[in-house]
Amino acid sequence: MLALMAVVSASAETLSITVDIDNADAVSMTLDGRQPLEYTNGANTFELDYYSGIQIKPNTGFGISKIVNQHGTPITESYGVYWIQGMNVSNGDVYTITTLDLATAEKAPFSINLIGDPSLVDLSFSGSNRRETLAEGENSLDYVVGYENKLYIAKSDYGKPIYSVKVNGTSYGSQSNYEVTLEPNMEVEIETSFPDIPCTYNITYTDVENVITAVRIGYTKLEDFDGRTFTCQAGDDVILNTNSEYYFEKVTLDGKELTGQWGSYSFTAEADGELVVSARPYGEVNFVVNVNEAAGIKLYAGYTYSGEQYTLVDGRNELALSERTTYISFEANKAGGYYIESITDKDGNELPITNTTIYDVAEGSEYTFTVGKHVLDQTAVVWVNDYELASYMTLQNSEYTTYPLTTGYNVVQFASTFNPFNFGFYSKDYSATNNFAFLNGEQCTPIYEGGSSFKLELADGDVLKAFVATDPVESEVTFVCDEGVSANIVRDIIVAVEDPMAGLTCFDGTQIDIKPIDGDGSLGGVKVNDEVVPADENGNYSFVVNGNTEVRLLGGTLGIGSVEAENAGNADVYNLQGIKVGTRQNLRALPAGLYIVGGEKVSVK
Repeated sequence: MLALMAVVSASAETLSITVDIDNADAVSMTLDGRQPLEYTNGANTFELDYYSGIQIKPNTGFGISKIVNQHGTPITESYGVYWIQGMNVSNGDVYTITTLDLATAEKAPFSINLIGDPSLVDLSFSGSNRRETLAEGENSLDYVVGYENKLYIAKSDYGKPIYSVKVNGTSYGSQSNYEVTLEPNMEVEIETSFPDIPCTYNITYTDVENVITAVRIGYTKLEDFDGRTFTCQAGDDVILNTNSEYYFEKVTLDGKELTGQWGSYSFTAEADGELVVSARPYGEVNFVVNVNEAAGIKLYAGYTYSGEQYTLVDGRNELALSERTTYISFEANKAGGYYIESITDKDGNELPITNTTIYDVAEGSEYTFTVGKHVLDQTAVVWVNDYELASYMTLQNSEYTTYPLTTGYNVVQFASTFNPFNFGFYSKDYSATNNFAFLNGEQCTPIYEGGSSFKLELADGDVLKAFVATDPVESEVTFVCDEGVSANIVRDIIVAVEDPMAGLTCFDGTQIDIKPIDGDGSLGGVKVNDEVVPADENGNYSFVVNGNTEVRLLGGTLGIGSVEAENAGNADVYNLQGIKVGTRQNLRALPAGLYIVGGEKVSVK
């Protein structure tokens, strides 16, 4: 009967295909290799979605000659199994399956003479994927002509390879896997085990002498190797170590080229042999790098973490690379705000900027780097209560640039295009649950509930505060101002307090800066909770909030009315602008002039 199988998927379009079978008993068809399908001789219609597939394989005693679509395009067999995948079909496609009855198919004889242990050999045929078990000695076999075209001979364990395979007297050498083209009446000889015989190898150097530096049998170094001759046993795994200062053009064993890997060549000893080694000193590969702004890129011979950095200039750079290292690596100078816009090769082909290594640099190669520069016109600060409480803490922008952080305030210059930022930390006390981040006073939501990793959009003037294993404490700051006094008040280094007389609420640890207005002269001093705050060398006053705080802005030319109450033994010394410049002990080291000490004018000459 004609079967219709519907396979519905909410995420993909359903497609209708037809499968035409000449013998339904010859094959097994399943949906996705699990659900059996119903089908008959002739045309069968099935519904597939993008992610489904029909698996087709021959039943015992049968084979599949071919499966083709309406255009004659075949489906490739893999280990005796065929797939019609939804992602590879179009609506209305028709597939034709041609089967083969192995019992009546034309066969041709051949023989295998097995010398050694039959359990060490796996034997199978292409097409049918049929397997055969061999016996020691002569084995008479046959194959299906035009269907089982290849004979696969493989070592059944992970030990030494098969010693020898010969086809009609021609040796295939020692290998773990063989592929033999089947022919009528062919004679195959398989010898599984290596004979217990010594093998002597002589080495001839065509250019540079003794560039084979060591010979290892397995992992054991031959101590008596003289650079030219060595002896081992048949079946030994031989490794030739090479001098890394030389380029090896070719190493052959009895005329057959060996493949090098990681500075060595290896083979399995079978019999006496002749090795020929061609090597020469490494030369240089000359290439060109063009760059519009050399300060924006770092270029290395080899990898960024181990290679030597080139010195570049704007425009054309003629460079050389050792033939030993035929690749270069690059990175933008992110610390300078640069990024890489594009890379093109000599022919104008664009190279991916996400791959930081260019391989296969050849003589005459030319690469053009175009770099751009971010405008770092945004400023934010990151405040950390105690960096030492964190086992890990990082702030990283979208270009994977990481900003160094420490306890207290950290100023971050960035471009708006650097968003979003990733910010995260872990406490050294893994049991601590009081890890918080606040952006402009608003608590940040972690990426994962209960975690301390955050994805943030930073803007100019933002303040990010991190509390590691600490509960934040908020305090009230009130300002009292003498008549006629004015000043600029800033919190958290970059945030102006627009209406100080209204007071402000902030976290303990917040820095408040009070700065005179240029040319105003009305600010004479500052008291915090009735304690005089000394001015710095620029006449600015700073303090850190620790609990509820009252700040008084004092008028007058000195603004140091409470200095007399300080310890007269080593009183602070102020200049006539009310700026602290030292103590009584170092008074005479100050420049000549008038100073205020203990509320009195003192002259230093």
